[in-house]
Amino acid sequence: MTCSIVIPTFNSEKKIGHNLNKLVENIPKDVEIIVVDDGSKDDTINIINNFIYSSKRKNMTLIEKEHTNPANTRNEGWNEAKGEFIIFLDSDCEVTKNWYEEMLKPFEEKGIVAVSGVYLSMQTKFISKYIHKQTEYRQNKIKKYTDNLATYSLAVKRKLLERIKGFPENYPYASCEDTEFSYKLRRYGKFVLNRKAKVVHIHEESIKGYLKKQFNHARYRVLMFKRGNPVGDKYAGMDILVQPFLAFISLLFPFNNFFIFFFGAIIVLQMMEIEGTLDNFTFFLFSAIIGTIRAYVWLIGIIVGVIEFYV
Repeated sequence: MTCSIVIPTFNSEKKIGHNLNKLVENIPKDVEIIVVDDGSKDDTINIINNFIYSSKRKNMTLIEKEHTNPANTRNEGWNEAKGEFIIFLDSDCEVTKNWYEEMLKPFEEKGIVAVSGVYLSMQTKFISKYIHKQTEYRQNKIKKYTDNLATYSLAVKRKLLERIKGFPENYPYASCEDTEFSYKLRRYGKFVLNRKAKVVHIHEESIKGYLKKQFNHARYRVLMFKRGNPVGDKYAGMDILVQPFLAFISLLFPFNNFFIFFFGAIIVLQMMEIEGTLDNFTFFLFSAIIGTIRAYVWLIGIIVGVIEFYV
């Protein structure tokens, strides 16, 4: 079994050096590493070049390209890779002990075509803790097999990347390219979510940045649907997908009993997503507020997407 690790980067100077050190400490020396820089404007490229020189790894390559999008950056990487298995790892992810082995172990089971890892978070800001709690909630619903892959830590057979031609490059931001990729790959076998394959991940730390990403997720879900893909999956779940619909209905009946009912339903869904946090009322209240705002941001994103891609 030969394996290549592909790391897309963009303005990653704060973490890339440390994370590359952790990576080489926890993988075999014969594993190929390909870093693809998507037109960074900071010191990322110099840090990577210095690391390659000092580590003296002969099987580590840096590819520099003009800025495009995450899908194109990953595609550049795996097309240059030589391994029969490709592991995609985000540049802001720090691998843990046995991560590499756990990313490949599920392939021993017949019919497995892709493996997704999980992430840990050490951040203390409210919004970062909220994002991590959301992720845990969604991942905990998945027992073993999933139908939506997370690309921050993803292993997939190269021959299948070739068959489906990699990631769709129609999305200018990190939004739905991984979801559409998952839908294309489903027909060839099963996906595993391996909770033993852990990386420490850096979440968004500003409320504005988080809501902007949520807006784009919703906006490009419309494009994904137009391109012939379904909208739902196990990771999102119906409780996530129904929230913009509830937000829309609530606006049709402003400040009456119907508004209270549908607005209240959104808050109840937020409570479900942040289960186990009632012991910290401040965080619970923050989560309910942000989650409710997010539902309306999703609605705006969908409306903008419909106008942009259908009108």
